[in-house]
Amino acid sequence: MSEIRTTGLVSIGAVWLLCGCASQPTSRSPPQPDLLLFLDGEHVTRADVTAHLGPASATFDRDGVVTYRLSQVKAGYVVAPPPPAGAAADWQGIDYDLVLAFDEAGVLSAHNLVAIHAPLPKP
Repeated sequence: MSEIRTTGLVSIGAVWLLCGCASQPTSRSPPQPDLLLFLDGEHVTRADVTAHLGPASATFDRDGVVTYRLSQVKAGYVVAPPPPAGAAADWQGIDYDLVLAFDEAGVLSAHNLVAIHAPLPKP
């Protein structure tokens, strides 16, 4: 009887562990050269941004300001997955923080691409 109980607990633990791993994004989206072009449209909503970029890495001012961590490679920008809840963001490999501000109606009113790392001086 105790062997069945131990096997059941191990199985439950394995399923729990796999579910926890599966819920965390482990890779970044593929690079896209035109990833941010939609931000220059006339009526960009918060839903449009989420559809294009996924969940924000951080939100401020009652979701009126959101940020996305981006890397840049030759093929374009890559959106880094948000950090797990309660975990500190890992900024290694992140080149930009995209800051988006929305008005009361949820329409994009301003956006800014903030460089995280200063460019290295040329030799």
